[in-house]
Amino acid sequence: RAGADWASAIRTAIDDAVQFLFCDLVSRGISVEVDCDPDLEIIAEPATVRQILINLFFEAADRAAHGAIISVSAKASGIETEISISISPELQSAKAGEETFSLLLARTLIELSGAKLIESHTASGSWLPTARFARVTQHDFFLS
Repeated sequence: RAGADWASAIRTAIDDAVQFLFCDLVSRGISVEVDCDPDLEIIAEPATVRQILINLFFEAADRAAHGAIISVSAKASGIETEISISISPELQSAKAGEETFSLLLARTLIELSGAKLIESHTASGSWLPTARFARVTQHDFFLS
């Protein structure tokens, strides 16, 4: 179905991205916590979503100190799904504000998918990226 909208299962993409970076995360002493409905889907190509998450996790790991916890949550909000990543604030290393290649690639892929990346910071300076994607709101019966 060339040019068709794709449905991507968020939990599967998160698990794949964490598995891809597993050795790097373990060597840095970083663990990942996931809060995501297993049935939550977004409208985006699955391989692209996986790559976006790999890049965002890589960026988070780069900003995290040894022993940090990277938390990812995916929540449906109206017609959108928000995927947010945070790093345990007490174990977030200070990092210059320059955009890295991994973050630039994630942002580009997100925008090409018709979504949006919003970066914010807590009062303590912790980095909080949130990607907003269109949510699948009805099952495609023709794909069954």
